[in-house]
Amino acid sequence: MKKLSNYFSFQNGRQEFLAIIRFGIVGLAASGVHIFVVWLLLRLTSYPTLIANTLAFITAFVVSFSGHYIWTFQTPGNPSKAIQRFLLISLLGFLANTMILAVILKLGWFSQLVSVIVSIFIVPIITFFACRLWGFRNKVGGIV
Repeated sequence: MKKLSNYFSFQNGRQEFLAIIRFGIVGLAASGVHIFVVWLLLRLTSYPTLIANTLAFITAFVVSFSGHYIWTFQTPGNPSKAIQRFLLISLLGFLANTMILAVILKLGWFSQLVSVIVSIFIVPIITFFACRLWGFRNKVGGIV
């Protein structure tokens, strides 16, 4: 197994920085799609909010996976393995976000809005590294 420092060497610093930027852009696009789909479904259908949110999550997941697979990490190889891993990372990220938010709210450190913002900024950092080191790793085990 390669050392973690091999993945983030100075030689790869520019590539890593660009991957982080691309990750953020894809994440913002997926979030925008999620919000838009929820808004659209709530306006045009009689779906309950939780159903609309679930359908929006699925739509945003497709946007997010496609963007990260094709552009952020430019992953060669088997997309079915990458999508399984990314689904697990996404679901665990959602769970982590919910738990972090619950803890911050329980501690009463911040207002509700600030608590949401804090939890929103913590999870993508963890998610980026999970995607980079495992989720979008190619068949050979390297990072692209």
